[in-house]
Amino acid sequence: MSKRKALLSLGVDLFDGGFTPLLGAANDARAWAGLCKHRMGFTVRVLTHEDLRSGACVMAALRELLQPLGEGDLFGLFIATHGKSIDHGVSGHRDQAFLLPDASRRSLEAGYWGGAGVITLGQLEQEAARPGLQRFFIIDARRSPLEPAKAASRVGDELVGDELVAFEGETIYRDIALRRSAHGHDSSPLTLINSCPDRQRAVELRSHRRGIFSMVALEALRSELDAGRDVTLDESLLQAVGLGVEK
Repeated sequence: MSKRKALLSLGVDLFDGGFTPLLGAANDARAWAGLCKHRMGFTVRVLTHEDLRSGACVMAALRELLQPLGEGDLFGLFIATHGKSIDHGVSGHRDQAFLLPDASRRSLEAGYWGGAGVITLGQLEQEAARPGLQRFFIIDARRSPLEPAKAASRVGDELVGDELVAFEGETIYRDIALRRSAHGHDSSPLTLINSCPDRQRAVELRSHRRGIFSMVALEALRSELDAGRDVTLDESLLQAVGLGVEK
């Protein structure tokens, strides 16, 4: 029996709470889904801000894609939206939080990164854990959702500083990381790729309405496929992507 493969691709550009809109998150979500479907045989589901505003649910779509998958199969997740690293209270557990269209500005400014308008990496990782299932998550979280003006009033808060500021045209060279799941699901290994490390932001190319990381990564994957090589998310491929981003 051939390996079954599925991808959930999420891209959110527009937010109801007055957050700075993005330009290419939805375009990148469609591009990742297109490559995985047409060149690699994945079953795909794309969710954009339009889908989520029309009643679509990230977790429901995730469960639907996962339902037929089992041991030896492959599940992928791509996310492009506003995002931020967070700590879980007294536990000190480090996580990543991603904004959905109905995120509450008031809640985020108060330091509450829960609720229906936010989804976390921990939630997604736990939901997608299946015995023997191979998983990869590609996280292209674009920038912090809080405006630079808010940073001035948050002296002493961990959010203050470069992490908050998102200047147009700013270039961030990424330290792309390939690592195993931090949550230790040994029976369901996870390869996690972030477009940039903590306290940096990925960058969009305004002229193309795309994220630079996704543009370069997809081009690298197409080159591998055009050459007839099997695609492997290893250090050499990621180093090539990093060099392409810098250029």
